[in-house]
Amino acid sequence: MGWHSYCGGVRHTIVPANIYLASNDYISRYLFNPFTIATCLGRPTTAFTNSAIIYAISNAIAGRSVNSMLALGLASYLSVYPALLFPPLVLLCYDHYISKVKSGGSCVSYVASHSLIFVADIAGFLVISYGVTGYSWDFISATYGAHLLVPDLTPNAGLWWYFLIEIFDPFREFFLGVFWLHLASYVGGLTIRLRRQPLFVMTCLLGIFAIFKPYPGISDVSIYLSFLTLYRHIFPRMYFHIRCNLLNPLTRSSNALYLPLRLGFVICQSSGPDLLSPVDIRRFGKRQLLLCHHACMESWAFYPRCGLFIRCSQG
Repeated sequence: MGWHSYCGGVRHTIVPANIYLASNDYISRYLFNPFTIATCLGRPTTAFTNSAIIYAISNAIAGRSVNSMLALGLASYLSVYPALLFPPLVLLCYDHYISKVKSGGSCVSYVASHSLIFVADIAGFLVISYGVTGYSWDFISATYGAHLLVPDLTPNAGLWWYFLIEIFDPFREFFLGVFWLHLASYVGGLTIRLRRQPLFVMTCLLGIFAIFKPYPGISDVSIYLSFLTLYRHIFPRMYFHIRCNLLNPLTRSSNALYLPLRLGFVICQSSGPDLLSPVDIRRFGKRQLLLCHHACMESWAFYPRCGLFIRCSQG
């Protein structure tokens, strides 16, 4: 089955009408991803966060906006970062809504109502946690505070720990604010620039989270690479990007062999700066992959070779 997309049309989204994340094809690409298997072996709680994110996006594509907001609220409750996916996700839901309602609807009221559902869902989970922990709010500082304030500066695959151990304590709050502002600034820019591609915006944001989170993990890479398979139609354009075809396999393979060994050595020797060079290689590879796919998507969406109408084959 084929699908058409009109780059100059009224609709906001250019996605295949018959793409559902519940299909066996996309499920197998996620479950049999080597990074996903490594995540399951480590048994982190981020596996539940990724499941909630996938469920939210799947329901948004299917037009079940309420279920999508509830799932995103659960993911944001488990981890702070999925809350940044709200603007492109609600845009994806709104696009499906206006395609079904002939009379249209107010965008402001639609976003406001879904924002209320999203906030109420998070508040409900927080109230449940308040009751489970013995009617105490101390769990907020012990859970979300660890993400927002970054108190643990143990060497990891992220970048924040190295900057925070090098600066003076009086400037810590300033740089924390700058880092969080930098991470959140991608949401508005990508959503506005690729307003017709909210699904791809969420894919890019997942890749950005894997690079700029305070404590990134293998699970962040797994969900990003799995969502990239939804855009197989832009892969041929990547052949014109040497940096994607050559540098990324080299950086991925070097990190797969070198980073785990180096991390174990650093933990035993308690020497943080020795880990920075392999971390830089890892982050460089992910950044090059992200930039390459973003450039290919923009060239496909705004400057298609075959005119305004594009046909891609499914499967």
